[in-house]
Amino acid sequence: MLTCAEQLSCGTVHMRLPGTECPRPNHCRSYGRKALCVASCHLCAAPYTMPAVKRVLVHVQGQKRQKKGTRLMIEDGTKAPDFELPDADGKSVRLSRLKGRPVVVYFYPKDDTSGCTAEAKGFSCLIEAFKKAGADVIGISPDGPASHRKFADKYDLSVRLLADEAKETAQAYGVWVDEKEVSTRGLFIIDPDGVLQYAVVHSLSVGRSPDEVLRVLDALRTGGLCPASWTSADGTIDPEKALQPGRILGHYRIRENLGGGAFGTV
Repeated sequence: MLTCAEQLSCGTVHMRLPGTECPRPNHCRSYGRKALCVASCHLCAAPYTMPAVKRVLVHVQGQKRQKKGTRLMIEDGTKAPDFELPDADGKSVRLSRLKGRPVVVYFYPKDDTSGCTAEAKGFSCLIEAFKKAGADVIGISPDGPASHRKFADKYDLSVRLLADEAKETAQAYGVWVDEKEVSTRGLFIIDPDGVLQYAVVHSLSVGRSPDEVLRVLDALRTGGLCPASWTSADGTIDPEKALQPGRILGHYRIRENLGGGAFGTV
């Protein structure tokens, strides 16, 4: 797997492999699990990977439970915690029964508040686009079904809202804050096999962009390598074709064949 690149005076870069000494240690930080080197500028030609964080999978319907006062994060690539919650009409919705379709699950603090209303209206406006992508969109808060029905009717919301009155689902996904008695703005994309593929948790003061969520969903559905700012109009990157000795990648050029890795031959 590619890790880092050294900028040379001629404008080219020298690629290196994991485990080798970083040519620019002041500009790079090694992130354990995926051994990717992330530069503070244009020094790194490798795809960006988020730092590995020690996280624990907790199931709502399992033996493990979140201890009071702790927040346990679930890890991408693992099975998403199952849940069964009532919607605004009191109908039971179970995540495992939605298997076969991608599911977008977003947690929010409270019905009919300014930030939560803006997000719910945003997802509702794009609900047809999410359906076209084959995905279900579910919003979850600690409010009860009656509150959800009033909220949905008031703003003509088409996104499905579930009631997590026991807060167990928010705890299982690591977004419940005991000190504030509130769910943070966590969002998760679960693939058709029930595996978590994307997770992001926002500050309570920062709303999420439904357009960005749809972009990420489209990128995940390609099954390919999608660069920064990728859109559905772009093609995916073929690492085997792109990373060849002598091949120009923007203003970068690979100088030397160093070996093979997960992203192809370098």
